[in-house]
Amino acid sequence: MSGEAWTPPPAVRSVRKRDGEIVPFDRERIVNAVRRAQEAACDSDPHFAREVADIVTLALGARRARGVGEGAAAPSDVEEIQDLVEQALVEMGRTPVAKAYILYRAQRSAAREALSLERRPTREGRMPLVRNGGGTAPWERGRIVAALVEEAELPRETAAEVARRVEGRVTGARLRRLSTTLIRELVAAELVAMGLESALQRQESVGVPRHDLRRMLAEAPRPALGSAPFEVASGDLSETAGGELLWRFVRADLLDERTADLCASGAIWIEDPRRPHLVLCRSLPAELCLRGGPHPHSGFEMLAELAPLLRGTARGMVIEGLHGVAAPMTRATRSTAGLRDVLAALGALSLAAGRTLDLAAPGGRGGSFVAHLLRALGGLAREGLATPRLWLAWSELAPAIEGDGALAELAEQLTSRGIVRPLWHARDERWVAPGCRRGPRERGALACGGAVAINLPRLARQAGPWREDVLHEALVSRVESALDALVALRDFQRDQPAAQVTAVRERVSYALVPVGFVEALRILADGELRVAPGARLLGVLADATRRLARKRGLTAVVSPLFGGRAAVRMAALDAGVRRPSQPRLFADLPAPETEADRPYSQGFAWPRLGGENPGEELAALLATVRSGALLPLEVASRSGPSQQGGSHPHLSVWRDFDQARSRSVGERSARIVSADTRPLFGS
Repeated sequence: MSGEAWTPPPAVRSVRKRDGEIVPFDRERIVNAVRRAQEAACDSDPHFAREVADIVTLALGARRARGVGEGAAAPSDVEEIQDLVEQALVEMGRTPVAKAYILYRAQRSAAREALSLERRPTREGRMPLVRNGGGTAPWERGRIVAALVEEAELPRETAAEVARRVEGRVTGARLRRLSTTLIRELVAAELVAMGLESALQRQESVGVPRHDLRRMLAEAPRPALGSAPFEVASGDLSETAGGELLWRFVRADLLDERTADLCASGAIWIEDPRRPHLVLCRSLPAELCLRGGPHPHSGFEMLAELAPLLRGTARGMVIEGLHGVAAPMTRATRSTAGLRDVLAALGALSLAAGRTLDLAAPGGRGGSFVAHLLRALGGLAREGLATPRLWLAWSELAPAIEGDGALAELAEQLTSRGIVRPLWHARDERWVAPGCRRGPRERGALACGGAVAINLPRLARQAGPWREDVLHEALVSRVESALDALVALRDFQRDQPAAQVTAVRERVSYALVPVGFVEALRILADGELRVAPGARLLGVLADATRRLARKRGLTAVVSPLFGGRAAVRMAALDAGVRRPSQPRLFADLPAPETEADRPYSQGFAWPRLGGENPGEELAALLATVRSGALLPLEVASRSGPSQQGGSHPHLSVWRDFDQARSRSVGERSARIVSADTRPLFGS
């Protein structure tokens, strides 16, 4: 040991391409090449490609450090870099990935060779000019050959034959100019004629027809300010058009043929199909958005960190534990004005990003912080400003409104408008965001990577009235198909750098969404709507989701959210299907389905929340769902005093639901304890 300090090798700044051109060194090109080889070898390690790129970069720097004179500053060759990548893959024990990378190099080499062999001068007046994104260029048959070798993985001789046939068609048409899109269509026609459908599938492009683009222009959403309740716009035209391309890519490349057919027919629906590379939503403790500890300005520091994270989701984010961030601000100013400003900024950020930005598990003791939140949200709503939504359990709301009739009335108004949203927890898990459940001691970031909606009315029609066992069996099979779609989505997202927008490690779960729950129960009971079959249906769905997801290495839950677009699409597709009917036994029963076709019900909707004990009815219906959100909670107005001293129908149903569910959990625990303590051999 010499004792001298170690110095890192010099950085690699440039690369010499095969044609002699000098370009800047781009480490991401190594990462992308290794990831392509991983996909071909079915290797799903998300960090391996960057590890290889780091090793190759260090090796190149070490070689430069050993250079002498001008050799130390000379650019690295492309072939040298690729040789180092191969060596790293082999030495790291990833032989299948190394083989895939070597095959990829050979394929690219064959494409370059084909392009050089097929080049020939064009004669004016015979061959047309080709329009592309950069202008026009002379016709070159070799470009078709090279593309077929590289993209469609055809042998060079077969690719050359396809190119000759296409050139014959172009010559016969006597066109002066043609586009690259038309050339692709001609190539596709020849591939079909030669029986090369598999090559066509690998080579065909993903595009949007012009008439669809015109429709998108005509239907582009216009931002609406001051709408109440606040809803996020679906995105601008560029997102809509790009989303359509991504959705076509998902159907063609990510899903197997059976799952893609189920999506196209409306049996299942992937949310959000136009942003498949992004997680649907994230749930993040507020303290993780701070660089240091909480301080009087930490609320606004949190906003700066939230902006890029929010754009990295398809639907939105939920912030937990806002009290820890806002409390120093409130103590410093001895006023809640700062809290109101933070909430207004959250609403404005949500509106600007086109994503939802909500609050859950706000924290604080004794309900005082929740009371401050309710007053601030109420003030913003009265001013017509965008506000975050507040997800609360009854145990969090009750201490805040106890003994305060005015605050209870405000909570009723906010709940009826959907700004305050009721939820419930289980003993070993807390609902914190759509599709996300947090364990008792879990403190990190969570994400819902994707959701699949299931068309329940279609399954009920196929089963027929009073055939509950057939419906349950079909539902389990449909859950398997939905989970297969989520597995494909998970594998796709793992390899997408665009989805890795946060340095915080997050646990990702997925959701299955029941659509048309009420309609399915009416069909099942031939017009009746009963609680017990609904509870059993949700129980089968929840159990199958949990059990079958575990077999696939997924964490999945049943969620009433994300089903809005699916409810519209599924009802529209089912409207044209003939619906079998049978003679009615009792004329006074309602029809199983009305003739007016409208969107299916969403989530855990239940239309009878105006009876004597609607909260207890809801508790019995949702007894098999361990945690969730009461959405939608639409109740009829009820006269008479409530616990808070006024007529608060939403709060009354919410309170009764929580009490009934607590009694049910207590009774089940008592039965378990009594069963465990019974003597084995009598008294």
